[in-house]
Amino acid sequence: MLNKAFSLIYVFLLIVLTIVFSLRISNITIDSSILSLLPTETQSKVSKTTIDTYTKRLDRQVVFLIKDNGDGVKACAFFNKELKKNKSVENVIGAVDKRAQQNFNQFLYNYKTALISEKAKARMENSSYEKWVLSTLYSGFSGVTEKEIISDPLLLTRDVATFLSKDVKLNVKNGYLSVTDEHNNLWYFLNVRTKSAGFDINSSKEFCSYVDNLIAKTESLYKGTTILKRGTVFYSDYASALAQKDLTVLGSITIIGVFALIFFVFRTVIPVALTVLSVSTGILVGFSFLCIFFDTINLVIIGMSLSVVGVVCDYTIYYMTLRVSKDCSGSPIDTIKQMIKPLLFAVGTDVVAYLIIVLSPVTPLKQLSVFCMAAITFSCLTVILIEPYLCAHVKKKDFPLKSVFNGYLKLVASKKVNLAIIVLIVLTTAFGLSKFSVNDDPASFQNLPAVLKIQDDEIAKITNQKASAKYLIIEANSEDKLLHINESLQQLLELMVKNKDISSYRAIPLVSLKTQEHNFSLIQKTLKSLKDPVLTENKENLVKLYSYQQLSLDKFIQSPLGNAYEPLYIKGSDNSPYALSILLYDVKDRTKLESEISHLTANAYYLDRKDDFIKVFSHYRVLISYVLYTFLIVIFLVSVLRLGVLKGLVAAVFSLISVLFALATILLSGYQLNLFSELALILVLGIGVNYTIFFNSNTNIKSTSLVAIVTALLTTLLTMGVLVLSSVSAISGFALALSSGILCSFVLSTILPELLKDVENNNFGSV
Repeated sequence: MLNKAFSLIYVFLLIVLTIVFSLRISNITIDSSILSLLPTETQSKVSKTTIDTYTKRLDRQVVFLIKDNGDGVKACAFFNKELKKNKSVENVIGAVDKRAQQNFNQFLYNYKTALISEKAKARMENSSYEKWVLSTLYSGFSGVTEKEIISDPLLLTRDVATFLSKDVKLNVKNGYLSVTDEHNNLWYFLNVRTKSAGFDINSSKEFCSYVDNLIAKTESLYKGTTILKRGTVFYSDYASALAQKDLTVLGSITIIGVFALIFFVFRTVIPVALTVLSVSTGILVGFSFLCIFFDTINLVIIGMSLSVVGVVCDYTIYYMTLRVSKDCSGSPIDTIKQMIKPLLFAVGTDVVAYLIIVLSPVTPLKQLSVFCMAAITFSCLTVILIEPYLCAHVKKKDFPLKSVFNGYLKLVASKKVNLAIIVLIVLTTAFGLSKFSVNDDPASFQNLPAVLKIQDDEIAKITNQKASAKYLIIEANSEDKLLHINESLQQLLELMVKNKDISSYRAIPLVSLKTQEHNFSLIQKTLKSLKDPVLTENKENLVKLYSYQQLSLDKFIQSPLGNAYEPLYIKGSDNSPYALSILLYDVKDRTKLESEISHLTANAYYLDRKDDFIKVFSHYRVLISYVLYTFLIVIFLVSVLRLGVLKGLVAAVFSLISVLFALATILLSGYQLNLFSELALILVLGIGVNYTIFFNSNTNIKSTSLVAIVTALLTTLLTMGVLVLSSVSAISGFALALSSGILCSFVLSTILPELLKDVENNNFGSV
């Protein structure tokens, strides 16, 4: 295997894979939505494209409330005007002039027969409508004018207006949408839609800075004005600012630390260059294989896959330690021959574990498996087939702190010390596991900024736009069929409101064309049954006043009334269906709601973004736990092949202890088990088994092996363990689990040779 022909073939293969990657990458779709990782909804026929469109619309929404301090409309007008100048803003809804109000009222009047409420229909059906009209006419508080009686004796326009204003706190004041809070303060309401939901770090920072500066400028110009803001983009900007800070500070620590460590141990930059080579090769080949086998790659899975870097960088360190050590003689080829067996065992353990995962029916897990198998295999092959030819002139040297390493080896040679260490680890693990808890809520993975959270809650409270809003997304191949489903769902939701399964909902107030025709026939029947002379004074004109005006969904959306509902609608085309969404508030039982909806239609999808995020993290945490179990089984089987059943069992138990110790550490530190910490546990297994295999394969040069493992350990701690200092709890928890786990793996791997001797000699009684 170790000759130039194989190395040349390997280089040729790498070139081919690079070309394949270059040709395929432009045709690969990168999916950045974490919701796409959700298990497929088999009951719903709603397309993924429609669901993604609505979720992106939610991310494009930004809301501002501007408090009227007596001169607030000027502040609002200034803010509105300046906001529209920003290149990221597509539209600002809030200003309503007199002409717009007149057009709104005219539209209600023209299409009153198509928009009548269910209460009006019920009165018409039980012949009590005339009584209601008369009681309204003669009420001293109704405010009905003579002009209204003449133009609309059935008061249908009034009925429609009353129905549409139900549960709506927004009114028009001083030419702007406004709302009054519980202290009778007036707030002007601006709803902004940005041009894109996918802000990159720079454009997000630019938009948020513009908004913050504009708020400060407005509040400075108009004393006493208060402006509240709400939107996903503000949270994203906060998160990216934290990430950049972590990257700058922690990245600097990592780079400086790794270079200093490598130079301190090897006193040459060649090992660093070779490590970069093997890791880069692994990542390139991993992406190449993903491009070969998949057309769509999830960005979240890519991030998870890159965690394998912590495993593959150790291969070069092991090789270079032996190559530099004076204890090891021979050529670079001789050194790699000495290392092939432990390297292949380590790589084989990892690859077999991921090979089993590739059988999973879950596509994202297959992607994770394929990437990791390719990266691990080709990183190792790079070390075996390429690196011996690149380090021929590396000089032999003594490693620093040799007395420290020898002192440690002497310490762990003591059986009593070994036993004390094992007992301490087991007791700590048991105590930590007693505090076991799981948390799949991604909102808890990072501390939200208090200022934004307070403003968010305040806006929700003032506008009655509850944070508990969920969505029903419905889809159909025609406008009228969509309206029919929308109508049926609203009837179901009315029953659920009565049963207190939900508190309220908001949907487009338009019924199907068939129902519009039925409503018009009810109006005609009511007109014929009118008896009061006040209402029948102009009977010959009643037919003209209440002529049939059919209202399509598209015409409704383009109307002054429909503009407010436009975000709920997706217009279909030849290749895509029509879609509507319904807002739901305070859903008590999601399972019951979904069951009721599924009995009514298969063309509806329940969207609860927070709950869906939790489902994603919970689902993949469980799947990753199976990966963990698989890895442990593979480690046991490989250990049995190498060491025999009894020794193999001891080695596998040590791997399990390392994982459990890492889990116990994060639990004792106040963290809970989540997807990220489970990924760290897999890395603990992958890195830990490498320590065990390498150290136990070179018992004749323990001091050199220890240098290699300690260098690999410190490199991992500097590249990933330093993330313990991250301000993002998910990242710091991941780093803590990894750091504590590999430290435990390191200690146990150095204890294992002495313990295996005792197992071989059946010499436990002397401990």
